[in-house]
Amino acid sequence: MINVFLLSLLALGARGQVLSCDWVSNLDCTTYVSVQECGTNGITYANRCYFAKAQCKDSSLHILHDGPCLPSESSTTPRPASGVDGNQAVLDFFCTALSHQNCPTETNQVCASDNWTYQNYCEFDKERCTHRDLEVLYFGPCKKP
Repeated sequence: MINVFLLSLLALGARGQVLSCDWVSNLDCTTYVSVQECGTNGITYANRCYFAKAQCKDSSLHILHDGPCLPSESSTTPRPASGVDGNQAVLDFFCTALSHQNCPTETNQVCASDNWTYQNYCEFDKERCTHRDLEVLYFGPCKKP
């Protein structure tokens, strides 16, 4: 299942909210470790998976803080400077999941903005998870200067 997702997601890029949300919507969040987070909507999410699903439905949603929400934290609580941006949280969640996957072995080389040739788009996206400004220059091996 994840490899089918990776092929379709990675072909278009992991940063696309819609693509990430298509993947997130199919996850079984009960299989993820319970680490509660309070959303800016005043709802306590059992883990980042549940938060990611909610953030896909409301892109203005962010993480207020770790741990359960307090009764005084209502849905009108503004996003704090110390909180976590919702889009960033979903991308982080995707990158964590991707880091535990083996990329396909086929060779569809990607030349990236770091002038490095990646074996395929999956390997490129894994690197992009740690170097978020990385971009595809073109498909094929990078030309050496």
